[in-house]
Amino acid sequence: MVNKLDYGEFLLNTAITNSASLASLSITARYTEHDLTKDRATGLLSVGKVTITNPNDLGEKESFYFSASAANGTDSLSRAKYTLTIGTADDASTKRRGTANDDDGTDAVANVISGNMYAFPKNSPVRITWEVGELTALETTFTAGSTTNTSEAGEDIEALDSVSLHTDGKLYEYLSTTYPNLVGAVSTAYATGATATYTTFGGLSTGHSGLTIGATQYAEDTGTITETPSATTTVLGVAESATTIRVVKPGDAVAEASQAQAEGGTVQGVYSSPLRVKQAIDAFAGAGVVSAELAENLVAGDPVVLYDDSGTTKCAKPDAVAVTDNWLTGNIITKGVIEISRRKFVAIYTDQGDSSDLKAAVLSINEVGTTVTAGASVDVEIDSFGTGKNAIAKIADDKFAVVYTNSTDTETQAIVGTVSGTTITMGSSVTLDADSDVDFEGICKVDTDKFAAVYADDTTTVDCIVCTVSGTVITPGTTAQVAAVTGHRQGGIQCVQLTTDKIAITYCDAATPDSFEMKVATISGTTPSFGTAAVIETSTGGFASNGFDLQSVNAETVIATYEDTDDSKSYVIAASVSGTTITGGTQAATAVTSVAAADVVIGSDGTHYFVAKDVADSDKLKYETFTLEGRVITLSGDTVTMDAGDTNTPHACPVSEGGFFCTYTLDAADDGLAYALLEERGNVVGLMAEAGSTAETKDVAILGNVVSGLSSISPGSKYYIDSSASLVTGGGTYGIGMGISTTQIAITKSA
Repeated sequence: MVNKLDYGEFLLNTAITNSASLASLSITARYTEHDLTKDRATGLLSVGKVTITNPNDLGEKESFYFSASAANGTDSLSRAKYTLTIGTADDASTKRRGTANDDDGTDAVANVISGNMYAFPKNSPVRITWEVGELTALETTFTAGSTTNTSEAGEDIEALDSVSLHTDGKLYEYLSTTYPNLVGAVSTAYATGATATYTTFGGLSTGHSGLTIGATQYAEDTGTITETPSATTTVLGVAESATTIRVVKPGDAVAEASQAQAEGGTVQGVYSSPLRVKQAIDAFAGAGVVSAELAENLVAGDPVVLYDDSGTTKCAKPDAVAVTDNWLTGNIITKGVIEISRRKFVAIYTDQGDSSDLKAAVLSINEVGTTVTAGASVDVEIDSFGTGKNAIAKIADDKFAVVYTNSTDTETQAIVGTVSGTTITMGSSVTLDADSDVDFEGICKVDTDKFAAVYADDTTTVDCIVCTVSGTVITPGTTAQVAAVTGHRQGGIQCVQLTTDKIAITYCDAATPDSFEMKVATISGTTPSFGTAAVIETSTGGFASNGFDLQSVNAETVIATYEDTDDSKSYVIAASVSGTTITGGTQAATAVTSVAAADVVIGSDGTHYFVAKDVADSDKLKYETFTLEGRVITLSGDTVTMDAGDTNTPHACPVSEGGFFCTYTLDAADDGLAYALLEERGNVVGLMAEAGSTAETKDVAILGNVVSGLSSISPGSKYYIDSSASLVTGGGTYGIGMGISTTQIAITKSA
């Protein structure tokens, strides 16, 4: 029915008699908005209570129950018409009309009173409602569940004891070990075998004395009742007076966790008492220590990593494993490197001794150790004049794209290659721009088999083009101008992926002063749209060529590098991206000052690397670690030399398992191409809990534990691990914990 919450008004279509055998009623809605249509479900209300009033004698009223309804169309005023079937009592024959004024809501024959049956004329008012009968039926349902119960006593039970129902169906005094299934309390004593009556959940147990009103009452071993919880008690109820207890189910119908469940922490739907919580804490504290064989002499508090050595778990300081080796000889310049798959890399380079051909090769690292194996080199382009800073990008599994300048006609071109094992197969090149500048290209993946290339179209324009790939066939989109500039700086034009439809682009406007700028491009299909440029830095003296790099940390953060000739320093800066808006952080100066060539590597474990040629120190290949929090970069201040020889043009990429892989040019008498691998032995897991010597098995404290026996610890200070594997209060590579006393550190983080 609509517009009425508890009744509907109708009229009798035909007169009825007071016959006890009347089978049905024919009615019409008094108002069009009154009907029997269900509000939430489909169909008609099929059961209910009907009250009919005699309009000629208002004292004559009669109640009926109907058990079915059927629609009979509408009358001339569009009011609904129905036939109601009068319900039948529990004897299956008596019609439920003339119901008693104390009707209990059931279908008992006793509810039918023949003296309450009347004859009613046509158009008598009919009201369909839910009244006392239904409420009485609900009350009957609720009161049917008794708060007392009976069971055979399995032992002698004392008066006012708490009792448990055992698996044999008998009643026993509560005992946490043998009879833990508490069901209530008894008022009187019972002998073994007697039928015992007990007050159960929801009931009021009486006859007690000295209770604290409102206090929780507990069942204790042997059935006694106490207000003091212990390891053996369980909740019985709450004292409503000094002599009565309202019995409740323990845990509000939730079972207590077992000790194993509390320690394991894998089960839901149970509650933990203070005892269980303590057991869980004790178990966690024990789990905060692991044992390992020492690979070197260590003292308490030393940061350590765990690693597997032929099936033996060993621990050692987090020293990095670094290797360098010459790869190729000749007049060679490296142009880029990417990790194409796990422990496998593709490097590109130009062979100046072979007509400056652009070549590519696969270098792979063996599964155990740091041995690098190079596959055969292949020609990417035999007429290549050069490439930009980041000219190679992985665009799919075992597939990469390269952008470069063709030396014959200075066209900007692109090509796709695939990798199988250590074999590279190149596709056919396509021209992206028929008349562009030299060595000023960048490339990045946009999505699978889709990449963006940015390049200097001429001395005054930076352009972008988005390409799709099928197999190794490239389909370029339409060229779009990124920016108009006065001139370029080599290496400044780069791009990186942010999402599958957004990239970041850097370029250098070689004006006076120089301006290092960044834009965000959103990509729809192959059409890029550019946001407003953000100026990262300006330089009166100009930026050094090839000191630039651009890498993405995630969809909202990028890191850029540059060398400013105003102060001959190299800087790393982070910028955040929101939509197409770029917000730069504060630049941080690197420990390597004059770099001439540098790369940033974004580590998978939160440790990042600045890899560079140190012009001020005999062109050595070095790296410096740094961390990032928001837009704040913290450089370690320490540099590590990987190659002390005369090096040039390093290109580095992350190793998925930690560290980085770098290819670089040798500028010494034996010109050629070399590689450097920095592979982390593992992530720091904790601190030594005790001192030990090589080959001894000792404990390592890990996340959640406390290391004691240290000295000069600053309480409240955060502790980090620096590049020399020492504990420091700032500028470290890994965060490890917090000082809680002058001799203790709580380990709050695994690196």
